[in-house]
Amino acid sequence: MRTVLFFFVLAQVMSGFAQSSKPDNQKFFDFVEVNFPFMEKLLSSVPAFVDYDGYMLNALQAQAQDRFTQFLRIASQMATRDAGKLQQVLTESEKLAAQYDDFWWAYYLKFLAAIRADKKDLVQKYFFELQNKKPDSPQAWMELFRLQSALNMKNQLTSTLQECVRTFPKYAPAHYELGVMYMQDGHNDQAMESFQNCINLNPQSKEAYNNIGSIYIQQSEPLKAEESFNKALAIDNRFSKAWNNRGFARYLRGSFSEALSDFNKAIEIDPEYGYAYYGRGLAKIELNDKKAGCSDLQKAIDLGLAGAQAALSMYCR
Repeated sequence: MRTVLFFFVLAQVMSGFAQSSKPDNQKFFDFVEVNFPFMEKLLSSVPAFVDYDGYMLNALQAQAQDRFTQFLRIASQMATRDAGKLQQVLTESEKLAAQYDDFWWAYYLKFLAAIRADKKDLVQKYFFELQNKKPDSPQAWMELFRLQSALNMKNQLTSTLQECVRTFPKYAPAHYELGVMYMQDGHNDQAMESFQNCINLNPQSKEAYNNIGSIYIQQSEPLKAEESFNKALAIDNRFSKAWNNRGFARYLRGSFSEALSDFNKAIEIDPEYGYAYYGRGLAKIELNDKKAGCSDLQKAIDLGLAGAQAALSMYCR
């Protein structure tokens, strides 16, 4: 029964990955409208772009290239709210893309400039141009992945990451994200391989260890799961997700007192962690503290974990 309840909640989480039925065109305009405050905050920085791993700044330091210099100069002007100046930024970014047709980041800059200038027709056009340009760095591949993810273009995400790891096999973040995609799609063997590739490249990837442990839980191997969570916690002793997940691994193998301790630690680190209250509630019930356990289950529901309702109904009538 405990296993059934746990997997019920897991199913609730996985259902959140269902794709919207909206057409891509509408999803795109919704994205621009909903995320504009975020984009505005992002673009108020100087330089105004997401610089994964310092790629652009490192390139500038390594060699004097006009295209990087121009990119940074144009991007740094996007913080303005003046419509005329934003139009000038858009014009300059369009010229940059035309001048350096093989420079993916110029097309990315043009796309962002269209968002800042509120040119929704160009935003859509430039996004599809951006998709059709082959990214020229692992960071650019990841940027494209982030945009596709924000637009809920789920059918393209895995192929984008696969191409990234083929082109740049030593880029750990792409292996990690690919593992997440495989995991969400239920391809656990491929997910395991991707997470292990990530760890081989970056042994400090606590999230990769945590996800490997989560897969072991799905496969009803709590001891192996616990080993993976131990590795994640050895990297970061304040990693609340790993404390919570190790608690579930221990709960599933019947070590309720140890599970309770782990859930307590997760809640100590993150007092608003609904899953930890859910797990702690189940552990307390197994330890014959039904009143406190039911209180924790209700707390999990109050924090938005609707899946805890099944356990509350079963144990706390």
